[in-house]
Amino acid sequence: MVTYRIRVIPGDLAAVDREVDPPQVVFRWGLARVERMEGEQIFTGRTRGGQPLMLVWGLKAAIALGDKVFAALGKVHDVSVGGRSSHPDRLRREFFPRIVARSQPAGGSTKDDSAAGRTGGGGVPQEIEYLTAETERGRLAIKEVMGRSYTADAAEVPAQWARARVVDGVPVSFVLVDPDRCMQFPEGDVRYAFVCDVATRRERRWEGHFRAIMEHTFSALRATGVSLVLTHGRYPLYRRFGFEVFTHHCGVLVTPNQIERRLGTQVSVEARQLLVVEESEYLHDDLLMITGVKASTVPECAVALRAAAGIARERGKARILLEHPAAPSYGSRYPIHPSPETLLTAVARACGAEVRIQGADPESGSVPDADWIKVLDAAMLLGAVLDCVKESRLSLPKGAVCFDTDAGAVTIDSLGDTVTASGEPVPGTAVVRWPSSALAQLVTGYQPVEVLCTIHKTSLPAEAMSLLQALFPRRWRFSRNESWTFRS
Repeated sequence: MVTYRIRVIPGDLAAVDREVDPPQVVFRWGLARVERMEGEQIFTGRTRGGQPLMLVWGLKAAIALGDKVFAALGKVHDVSVGGRSSHPDRLRREFFPRIVARSQPAGGSTKDDSAAGRTGGGGVPQEIEYLTAETERGRLAIKEVMGRSYTADAAEVPAQWARARVVDGVPVSFVLVDPDRCMQFPEGDVRYAFVCDVATRRERRWEGHFRAIMEHTFSALRATGVSLVLTHGRYPLYRRFGFEVFTHHCGVLVTPNQIERRLGTQVSVEARQLLVVEESEYLHDDLLMITGVKASTVPECAVALRAAAGIARERGKARILLEHPAAPSYGSRYPIHPSPETLLTAVARACGAEVRIQGADPESGSVPDADWIKVLDAAMLLGAVLDCVKESRLSLPKGAVCFDTDAGAVTIDSLGDTVTASGEPVPGTAVVRWPSSALAQLVTGYQPVEVLCTIHKTSLPAEAMSLLQALFPRRWRFSRNESWTFRS
């Protein structure tokens, strides 16, 4: 007997192909002794690099320190009883398709009913389905994955956009998407989809299911006419999928002493109505959090700041954080601002406040989370955005520029009084080869075109630069900096 590129030592459980000469080991479960346990993580003497093993889903056997277990593919699949598998029928049923595929002679085939024709490790064909919450089977699949990852509210999205990825009959990941949200632009809104939640069951991670369900979601959204998708989550996960940040953090930090020393202490009951105060048990203990200020004149701003100082005194708070301009909740409309500087920040600065403004980039900031944006279809996006800047067309420079991105190509052509976006290239047009994430930052106003040209080493003719500067000036959209706000 020979091993087929598989190392086997005495005690291992092996699957052997006896139809070949000599017989070959085509799969093996390594026998190892349990030396340490931390929740569902199991550490054994044979774990390479000290990495933990996970319990495979469906294994009912109790495992204790000192037990011997059979493990493969980073998971504990069974307990050894006197050197034998305690559940051999379950192991055979689970691994039979994989074993058959490995032992087939060249030219053989394994049944694969999936439309995608995907394969698992070792080239093993997999049957893949995507189920929605429109059916009972889909709802149960989503619930099963949540039970092995984390629970989210599937009812918050349309049933057809609560989906589970099922591989060989096993639900492995889920995604919840709100497909009908809007991004504000000067003269209208552009539709986008928001990925509310996405997860893979713990014991099936690092197998590519997260990426697969994300790509399935992008394709389905694109087919329904959605050109933008947003989400909120951690770096570096979403940047791998072509997402980029598009918001800033802005906060006004001031103390009650600073306000009272400059503006006095007089506070009326009516003045408190100018403030929206955040109430949360997770806020920093010494912080009063203001998420909204209803003030449009300098005297009103002064009154509002005095009211904030009065509330801070009453509650024993040493610091005040005004989230200003206000950060919307995740996935909301993201209003645009021409500048982060307002009458309120001017009055607060006069009191000695610190106004913090930073790009919401997890790589350089103190927050691991961010609000992320991704372009699904460049031509569709530019067409929708240009419909929302009608007044700008009256005095646009003439010129044309073509963006060649991973989300497709699109040409902007301006005749001065009209401007169009088309997927067709225009001869002689300057071509900008950017990732679609840069295009997203341009159209949302996060970065001006001259900065993006520097970052991406792009040289543009003067007329193309002038056109993009006129169409997409610097604009400000905000999100919350949770490290300023909440305890870690």
